[in-house]
Amino acid sequence: MFAENIIGQISLGSNAVERADLAIIGLAFVAQALKEWGIPSPGVTQSSLMYAGWQLTAGSFLTGAAIIVSVFSGSLCGSAVAYCAGRFLGPRFVNRFGKYLHLTPEKLDELKSKIGNRATPAIMLGRFVPTMMATLSVAAGMMRIPMAKYSAGVALAVLLWESLFVSIGALTGKALSEVRILDIKEILPALLVAMLGAFLIRATVVYLIHWRRKKKANSTACVNKAM
Repeated sequence: MFAENIIGQISLGSNAVERADLAIIGLAFVAQALKEWGIPSPGVTQSSLMYAGWQLTAGSFLTGAAIIVSVFSGSLCGSAVAYCAGRFLGPRFVNRFGKYLHLTPEKLDELKSKIGNRATPAIMLGRFVPTMMATLSVAAGMMRIPMAKYSAGVALAVLLWESLFVSIGALTGKALSEVRILDIKEILPALLVAMLGAFLIRATVVYLIHWRRKKKANSTACVNKAM
């Protein structure tokens, strides 16, 4: 009886872990799809990918791979919806929702001039600019960039982005498996420095973008006033 109870508890625990993993897989897909539409989900997909990296080092290859594929699929599906909205609804979509995406006719013209014939690399790099994912997707649809080139840019950007967080999770999981609990203080400063560094890089990028937009707006205002 005792052995049967132990086996039953282990089985229940295993099922609970499997359900939790399935929940993470589903949540990662939904969160990433929403992010492609301009609806933020701070830290959800990043933490899911780091968990996937940890699972890979722990030997749970299927769980880790499923999370990675889920986030990748969420990006492709979500960005495809935004692309189609721009392509088939065009100006009507921008007039109604453009203010939420920071997309105006002037912004669209600016994107057209910057993208030019370099659709795939421009989309890939542009997606790393904060708040630009949904804007780029809608603009790409309105510009009628071929779906193959657009999807290639999205896929490359997502793979690079996923690789970063999966690697962080894998390295952290490996480090934790190699140290004793009493040695956790040895790696904690490095983790804190890495988190602070990521925050500072993001804050710097956001500040530079804001500063550039403000400078451009001031220049335009000065020119209009001079005229």
